[in-house]
Amino acid sequence: MIYSHQADPTRRDPIVTPGGMIPPPTFSPIPLYDVTIRPRMSSYLDGETSGSFIISAHVGLAAYYKSFNLFLILVVKLSYSHGEPWDYDTSSHKPTNETVENGELVLRVFHSDSGVDIIPSSPIHFIFSDKDFPFALAGISGPALAPISVTMEVKRRSNGKIYKANTELYYLPVLERPQSIARLDTLYGGLHVKRDESEWEAVFPYSFYLDGAWLASNPDHLKQFSNMGYNILHIVPGGQGIGYNLHQLDLWFDEAEKLGLWIMFDMRWTYQNNDYVRIQVERYRRRKNMLLWYTADEPGESPQAPSPPALIQSDGHENSRSAPSKAYAFIKSLDPYHPISLCLNCENYYFESYSSGADIVLADVYPIGTNLLYSNKYHTPCNETYGDCGCDNCRPNINNPLLNIPARLDNWSYFLAQLPYSLQTNQPYKTFWAVPQAFPAQDFWLRVPTADEVIAMTLLAIIHGAKGVVGWQFPTTPEIQTVTTLFAHKVMETGAVKRFGGLGKFVLGDKARQVDIKLPADAPVRWDPHHGWYQDPVEAKAWWVGSEFLVSIVNSGDKDVGRVTFKPQFFEIGAKVRRVKDMPWGNGEPWVVDPKANELVRSGMKAKESFVLVVEFF
Repeated sequence: MIYSHQADPTRRDPIVTPGGMIPPPTFSPIPLYDVTIRPRMSSYLDGETSGSFIISAHVGLAAYYKSFNLFLILVVKLSYSHGEPWDYDTSSHKPTNETVENGELVLRVFHSDSGVDIIPSSPIHFIFSDKDFPFALAGISGPALAPISVTMEVKRRSNGKIYKANTELYYLPVLERPQSIARLDTLYGGLHVKRDESEWEAVFPYSFYLDGAWLASNPDHLKQFSNMGYNILHIVPGGQGIGYNLHQLDLWFDEAEKLGLWIMFDMRWTYQNNDYVRIQVERYRRRKNMLLWYTADEPGESPQAPSPPALIQSDGHENSRSAPSKAYAFIKSLDPYHPISLCLNCENYYFESYSSGADIVLADVYPIGTNLLYSNKYHTPCNETYGDCGCDNCRPNINNPLLNIPARLDNWSYFLAQLPYSLQTNQPYKTFWAVPQAFPAQDFWLRVPTADEVIAMTLLAIIHGAKGVVGWQFPTTPEIQTVTTLFAHKVMETGAVKRFGGLGKFVLGDKARQVDIKLPADAPVRWDPHHGWYQDPVEAKAWWVGSEFLVSIVNSGDKDVGRVTFKPQFFEIGAKVRRVKDMPWGNGEPWVVDPKANELVRSGMKAKESFVLVVEFF
């Protein structure tokens, strides 16, 4: 989105097409067989005995078309954009043998340089998704700080045709203590951390960007912040020089380690300066509570404009499109033991270039209290090519602005799926985190979100794949501080009381499972990019671990709804609800089990109401 800084609202700068949008893919006229491979964990350590690759094989890919400021997903059976040609029967318009006889396809994974096997030749099925293939780390050369190039070949025995894919594998030496190590689980998207001799543990970040001036104003503030239940310390640096008093930062980080706070280290003003980056990375990479690095913050680069450049610029800080990827490579050369993150404000503005510089991409979508059609700040219209309303390419759905949060995360997932680099070695695997709106009225935003809206935004983001939540900004309003503190202790279980293991146990231990929801006939209607208009303001997902599942359910609309029933889809394979074991989030009337229908039922949900349930099944 392009906007004007003009002070005179009667002036209008020329419309400048921003460019950098992800185009629809080019399709092959025949089906393509596509194979992909990536390590299950973004890194492995010397001393671990085994690892695994996540491998997929399929024919074709869904197609995406841009329409009405949305990305619509259309499943296309005969047009494909990734992979190599498969035998094609022009009369049936299908692969010549969709079932493919057992033994026809043989998979082999090996070192790209030496050709030494990592996974020897073994038969595979024709089509499968995200299957875990184990391998012995003893067969990997190393350990070393540089990644190992890996090649996968899938060979057809009948005609000898080979389908290839490549990836990189980090097999790292154990460094001198003290140290912390963090890595991404590329199957479920979560962060796993290890300190010295401790075991790996999954961490679901739940916190805020923190104002350093507030932290410095009282020596008790850091302890107060920790006691509220937040588990990440992300201090926003100042804009001068390196941005921090490093001596003061050392003291805060020492205290944070004692309090159990993980460090998310922000280099937004210095990440383009290698000298500054080296100073910070080398100083803090060995800390026992170091979790991840943060580089670009809303980096959007300015397009070329025909009018005076001071009047037209992008939504972000106008960093070079290559800056994040250059910083990524440099930081990884200094510290391959921690992931790298950045935050993008724009929905579809050089997403490929900017996201290439991160393992974790944060989305700061702020849809509450702003006019999405006309700028409250600049007094100009807002559309895809002009104006800034504080929420880039957000849909002007007055009744349900919260839906812009899941729409952003879904769209970014679609972008990754259709970009060729998602199948290559020159870009890292990515997961997404959310940055909920949690600040007072200012600029574009004429009101502060309510407590219910903040929790609804948080759970909608998690339902749509966010594996971390870091709100902007702390200190926040008393109402938001109260509700997020309660959420941290009851749902994230970051405090001393542990009842069900915390939301992260489920969300980082399973893929989100679809939940079938039934609402009354008079339920409000909403628009969804997958389904068009449909009658369902309530959304839910479930995660299955052991004999329990956790379900998050949100009424994102502005109206109450009547009787609500839901049933996770995996119940179709025979699982039966035993009881609602716990309701970590939600008030009032409990959800009850209907054993005959094998569903959970409640008489209704209020507008913006959210629930988190732990349910036993057998």
